[in-house]
Amino acid sequence: MIETNKFKYEIKKTISKSHNTVIYLTRKEKTEEYYFLKTHEERENESNNRILENINFRKEISIVTSFDQPNIPKISDTFFDRNKSYIFYPYYEGRTLANIFLNCLNLNTEDSISLILQLLNALEYIHLQGYVFCNINPDSIFVNKDKGVILIDFGSTMTEEEAYKLTGEKIIGTIPYISLEQSGFTDLKVDTRSDLFCTAIIFYRLLCGKLPFSSENDTIERFLDQILKYDIHPIKDVPPIINAILIKALKPSPDDRYQTAIGMKHDIKIAQENINNVKNSMFILGENDDIAAVNQKKHFIAREYEISLLQKGENKLCKGIPSSFLFYGNSGIGKSYIVNEFKLHTNERKITFISLKCNRFTPAHPYSIFRLIMLEFISKLLSSTTPISIKQF
Repeated sequence: MIETNKFKYEIKKTISKSHNTVIYLTRKEKTEEYYFLKTHEERENESNNRILENINFRKEISIVTSFDQPNIPKISDTFFDRNKSYIFYPYYEGRTLANIFLNCLNLNTEDSISLILQLLNALEYIHLQGYVFCNINPDSIFVNKDKGVILIDFGSTMTEEEAYKLTGEKIIGTIPYISLEQSGFTDLKVDTRSDLFCTAIIFYRLLCGKLPFSSENDTIERFLDQILKYDIHPIKDVPPIINAILIKALKPSPDDRYQTAIGMKHDIKIAQENINNVKNSMFILGENDDIAAVNQKKHFIAREYEISLLQKGENKLCKGIPSSFLFYGNSGIGKSYIVNEFKLHTNERKITFISLKCNRFTPAHPYSIFRLIMLEFISKLLSSTTPISIKQF
């Protein structure tokens, strides 16, 4: 039984597990209301990791509440105590893709394409907001009774800037649903193209019931060896165009793959029309992807003036002169983009950058935002790979 300040929830069953977290199906006591509950997995030994996990939960709440897309759930409620965090999501009747694979519930080609197109719709939206999902795998994909796709775990999601600064010292994601750059064994940077590679692995398994490179029990070394040394086997009984899409999407080098979810989605839609015997003209694989990649780079280019103002404030701060700036406006006009883009240009050797976003789940009591800022600062101290002197701050 989970008890919050308002209600009690009965745990009915486990939906999925990932990276020291677990998602349960719960029922609100004395009602027939069901919710998905994400919280920490029980462990005997507690450590500083729990502090980092709580901070990551708050980060997930901030990210998800800023999204508005049909394949991304809305948070219903949150609860925090000293040791654990709880995020409640709406309940959907259905099962995870992992459960579908486990029970060998084969989907036909058309249903598989439909699921992947929905997943790419979600990723297109996430990427345009400046984020990388970082953990596309069957446990993070929920398929409802109407064969609709819901992404249910944003615990690994990070900004493109955060992904770029990853040092390559650990695996990002869930083996075997990772790209070469997520393995921690290369100098390649994790970015939005990594999500598309993982999506292609899912697509391949949906179509033929097998993984393109290795089994789920292989070591990371064998997995990487297969990615680098062997071409994927074309899938029988699917149109050649789909095999061509998969071969492109599963290239080891990010530069050789699809660069955008928009481009990959465009080609899959052409394949979908071909399956339905709809006449279509010849097209060049990835042609729309090149156009989308150029357009995506132009996104929010008009914000350079605001970013230059913040950079002037940073220069003053380095000289000991504080500055304050107020950017305001309706949701979706690019305020978060300004902050994230400015962060890319900060001098981390001279200043520590901390950013937080208020939402309807931010505690309303006085000074709560300052408490969250301190938690974020502690997180930076705990996760730093080099000794830090508080005197520096």
